[in-house]
Formats: sequence, C-alpha cells, structure tokens
Amino acid sequence: MFASIAFLSLISAPFSFEVKPGFSLEPVAGYQFSDVSDNAAVMGGARLSFLQPNQRDAFITGELEWMSQTVFTGKQKTPMYKWTAGGSVAFYEIFNPYAFRILVGGGIERRRNSFNPVFTYRAGLGRFFSARCGIFADVGQRLISRTEKDSDPIETSLSAIIVF
Repeated sequence: MFASIAFLSLISAPFSFEVKPGFSLEPVAGYQFSDVSDNAAVMGGARLSFLQPNQRDAFITGELEWMSQTVFTGKQKTPMYKWTAGGSVAFYEIFNPYAFRILVGGGIERRRNSFNPVFTYRAGLGRFFSARCGIFADVGQRLISRTEKDSDPIETSLSAIIVF
C-alpha cells in the first residue's frame, strides 16, 4: 500500500514545467512485422497534432500521420516501397514529465498499384524533457483490407515530439 502511494506521488508530482499547448510535429522511425504479404518493413514518417493540455493534463485531439515503409523481406527479391496516410483521434494523459496516449483512426495504404483502406490503433508511453520537447515509444496494429488478402501487421515506433 505504501509503495503504491509513493509511486503515485512520484509520477504525479508537479515539475517546474507544464506541457505547452500548440501544434506538435513528431518525426517517427519504426519497424513493421507480421504482414501477410511482407514479412518486415522499416518505417519512417511524421505525425502532426495539436496539444491542448487542461488543468488535469488530459485531453483528446486529432492527429495526421504519413508513414513510408521500405520492405526488405517477403516474396519479392528487391526492396519494395509503400506508404500510408491517415488520421486518428488521440487521448493523452500527462503525468509530468511522463505521458500515456491511445489512438484510433483510419487511412489509406498505397502499395504497388493499389490503394487499400486501413484501420489503425496504437498506444504509447512518453516522457517530456521540457515544455516543448519529448519522446514516445508506441506499439500498434494496422488492419489493412487488400484485394488479394487482408493483413494486420504490428508496428513499433519511436518518435520525438516537438511542440511549436
């Protein structure tokens, strides 16, 4: 019981900064695996959102995402490139300097000569180093409806969040 109270007071203790409201840009690097067609892919891209923390440091916001994937393994012999773009609704809970987020959304995947609808969900843990800078580690899954066969790859990513 005492350890729980000490832990809660540690993560909810006020710090010398509060996360500033504003637009945020997140450069992202990650890895995608368990795709039906492509065994693994390296990802890179960016996310754009608007952070508006309230007094409780909990808020809901929208996020736009663009990711490019380079597939090195699978049925093809040369690397294949694909991209996804989409939007999500995000719930953030900030325990200065730590943060938690859950996102759900959809978008489109461009793969070879086809466009495929995508449903995505993701959860992440982060840490803010100042009022305008932090990092997040996310794990999520995309449910892709492809013409040849549906797929549900798992993604892990690391991003730096910069608030303007």
